[in-house]
Amino acid sequence: VGYFSNKWGSVYYKSTDLGESWHQTEINPPIEGLYITAVNFLNEDTGFVSGTVSSMSNIDHYILKTINGGNTWYPVNYNTSIGTHELYFYNDSIGFSVGQQYYGDVFFRTSDGGESWTEVNPACGALHLNSFVFNEEGTGFCVGDRGFINISTDWGLTWECQNEIMLSAGSINTSQVIDDSVVVVGTTGYGGGILYGNIYRSTNGGESWTNIFNIWPVSDLQFLSQDIGWVCCDVFYGEIYHTTNGGNNWQTLTINQWELTTKCLYFINEDIGFVGGDESGNVKIYKTNDGGSNWYETIGNLQIWDYPTDIVFIDDSIGFAVGIVYPFVMLLRTNDQGETWTRDSLNFEVIINQIEFINDSTGFMIGYPNTILKTVDRGLNWYEVSSGIGGYDEFTDINFPSNQIGYITVSGNEVTLLKTLDGGETWFPIDFPCTATVTTI
Repeated sequence: VGYFSNKWGSVYYKSTDLGESWHQTEINPPIEGLYITAVNFLNEDTGFVSGTVSSMSNIDHYILKTINGGNTWYPVNYNTSIGTHELYFYNDSIGFSVGQQYYGDVFFRTSDGGESWTEVNPACGALHLNSFVFNEEGTGFCVGDRGFINISTDWGLTWECQNEIMLSAGSINTSQVIDDSVVVVGTTGYGGGILYGNIYRSTNGGESWTNIFNIWPVSDLQFLSQDIGWVCCDVFYGEIYHTTNGGNNWQTLTINQWELTTKCLYFINEDIGFVGGDESGNVKIYKTNDGGSNWYETIGNLQIWDYPTDIVFIDDSIGFAVGIVYPFVMLLRTNDQGETWTRDSLNFEVIINQIEFINDSTGFMIGYPNTILKTVDRGLNWYEVSSGIGGYDEFTDINFPSNQIGYITVSGNEVTLLKTLDGGETWFPIDFPCTATVTTI
């Protein structure tokens, strides 16, 4: 006898012939609008389903029990804030459900065969805990996304984090290693239907982290030293943020308020900097010569990208900007410190996410699909090099700790990085066991 549910469907399925055939089974008495989220049978007679009923004004969450093989069901747990996406029973008495509540997951525990349930808070407070397992001594684990592991030694009455997650966010969008000790990262989080972002700083090489800025989703950041840095966010407020004391305090620098969505930035020094973004469908690059007090446009209303994704300079005068465009790579180049820009359309049908120079001659552009472009003449000519992997992966970040050794992150791949040992002429995949997709390196 076996069971499965079509998640977010209103029925479950039962087999009595080792899975050779299945028949559809409905909840009786019916609950109008119920969508089943999990099913677990302890034996042929006793089983549980969890489900959700949504309306314009409310969301109702249920755990139902049957003691007659699913002929009839009755509710054993009901609430309006905590859903269930996993049901687990160690034996006929001890069981758990796990479900999401606002910013994190919670457990329910039963010790009387599911007749009553008690809320238990997980130690790690993770979003999307996924599954349970217990041994005969009462030691159990509950694991979740991003490597969270909760452990209990008393049959789930109390829990501890077995592993220590140094920094947790919806995604890490950008990062910078300032020196051997200081690292900063910019993130996007999600909770309660609201997107937000944070800047985290480590002063011991990533062993511990401090949240130094609560802000909108971070699209780019740059620090010239441990103290002096800038941040831009993926919102249309037309502002960037500046610190002169390592993120203890931040100053708002207004460029074009309520119009410009800032996507990327680059500062040559403390005074001269650039911000790229989208303004009412027009691509913009703004420049400042006084540290951000005043700004002016440098490319006008060129319809060249959906929006710029990266700006980089190889010296005080020569710089490049790339952006999202299809079907061909679009590259802007300046020889006069960003006062004027010339447009190059390269004959590659790809989308470029980032441009990076490892010295004043050699640079790379990476993107989608499976794209690495290289120049050895200061960006005058570009050629494609093989990534060493097949498929249509998107490359999101590139970093060279030396002129010969470099790495590329692969979007949607939790176990692989690309590496080069010859200055980017050849690349090969390396194993990188991880619990989340690596987006920046």
